[in-house]
Amino acid sequence: MKGIWGIMLCCNCLAATVCGQTVIFDFEYPSNEDLRAAWHSGLATLHLSADVCPGSKGSHSLRIERFFSTNSLQSETIIGPVLDQPMAILTNQCLAV
Repeated sequence: MKGIWGIMLCCNCLAATVCGQTVIFDFEYPSNEDLRAAWHSGLATLHLSADVCPGSKGSHSLRIERFFSTNSLQSETIIGPVLDQPMAILTNQCLAV
């Protein structure tokens, strides 16, 4: 069975507007174990990565590794910490990871 590895590097979770960016969450955990204690996934493997976006104030990003079969449509849910306050994404904003 052929398949592909899905790897996604996330600098920070951002809410971006035309005027600027707001950091929703950074991934500054001291270790992979601390990251996995806060973030959960069904079939993906979560890691800290030193690869960050240019201009990022942080030193870590979230790396997600997941095998996706080529025979079917699949998705993956990753659950992280609850935000301190609810946040709404407006019509002139987008969510970037």
